Amino acid sequence: MRIAAAVLGILGGLGGILGALSALEGPIFVLGVSGRSTVTTGIAMVAFFSFTFCVVGFAGAGFAPAKPRIAALLFLVAAAGITISLSVFAIFATPLFLLASLFAFLGGGPTKKGVPDDVGAAPLGSL
Repeated sequence: MRIAAAVLGILGGLGGILGALSALEGPIFVLGVSGRSTVTTGIAMVAFFSFTFCVVGFAGAGFAPAKPRIAALLFLVAAAGITISLSVFAIFATPLFLLASLFAFLGGGPTKKGVPDDVGAAPLGSL
């Protein structure tokens, strides 16, 4: 489950980057046509924050195999931040981050540190 969380986190980060680039297309066109920068400044800040939350999602994907609880928290922060900053353009990234958070949280149980499997080993008395 931890690997699935990492993969979903990476896909969510890529989806967030694509959503941020899609959100930037309109203001860049308006800036080129009208020359007004007031509209594009606000949208550029929103895109900057969405890129920042994508980086948080990528960090969560990096933490998923080793520290799944931290990864789940980072995925939740990324999902909330991208939803707030991009709204409609986060339609792909937000569910992926939420699923990655769920997988990281559920897959984060303690690992079994048992005795190594000694099937086929010779008994101690026969050596």
